[in-house]
Amino acid sequence: MVDRTTTDSATAPTAIEDKFAAVETLYRYAAGLDLRYEELLASAFADDAVADFGPATKKAGQEYPPIKGGGPSPRPCWARSDTWTPRTR
Repeated sequence: MVDRTTTDSATAPTAIEDKFAAVETLYRYAAGLDLRYEELLASAFADDAVADFGPATKKAGQEYPPIKGGGPSPRPCWARSDTWTPRTR
């Protein structure tokens, strides 16, 4: 018989929701960088955060303006029917 009076903290609903939120934030950050999608990248940061990648990107020969955090997570560009372009190899 399983004792249902205790819950493993790693599988508790709050822990799972927190892990999902962290993973989703990392995906928004990475996709925002990869796709050069400023709104998606900004949604990965806290409202009062400013991410300045300028010094690092200048070393790579590129310009990247500071990103001000916050705002709702935008609808990803791959979900927009008007911008979808199938890729072929």
